Amino acid sequence: EHFLRNNIKTNNNEPALFDVVYIGQNIGHNRILGHLYQDIHDNHFKDYYEHLFWLAKLSKRKPNLSIGIAHHGNCIADPKELTLIKGTRIERLDQKVSTYHYASKATINVTFGSTMGFEFLGLGKPCLFLDPGYRNSQYLPTEMNFGDWRIASFEKFERTVESLLSTTVSPNNRIKTTDFCLDSHEVSSRI
Repeated sequence: EHFLRNNIKTNNNEPALFDVVYIGQNIGHNRILGHLYQDIHDNHFKDYYEHLFWLAKLSKRKPNLSIGIAHHGNCIADPKELTLIKGTRIERLDQKVSTYHYASKATINVTFGSTMGFEFLGLGKPCLFLDPGYRNSQYLPTEMNFGDWRIASFEKFERTVESLLSTTVSPNNRIKTTDFCLDSHEVSSRI
């Protein structure tokens, strides 16, 4: 609640800083450190890097899009990620600045499975969960209906981003916020 409320964009008329912000996780970081506890199936790391490839491909196909990658402040740079985004217009964002800050200033957020995605959907802000092959069950419950917010192919990812960016109707109107996260306003005082 503290980080979310203290970093959220307060002026909804303020233009977005980015079309797309990727809310990173420490998966590549953990792999570098030899922490393989997240590797719960044979395709886990393949799927993880595949979704980053989608982000790079989107940047190359849509060079006018402003795309940023926000990682935790303690995240070690992942050489595979750096290789995937090399030659694109994707900007690795300052890790000293809160990911909540960047995500609140994006038109669309994307992630592989960060819980921040649920928080932003709960606030009515679009977040796409990129999930090659629908196998990302360690972060995305298989029994939960994500509707249009869980993306299993690059083609759907590209179409959804184009649709969300080109619509004259606020994408926030397409989100049933209570399906993803309870209202976090003053949750600390309610506890």
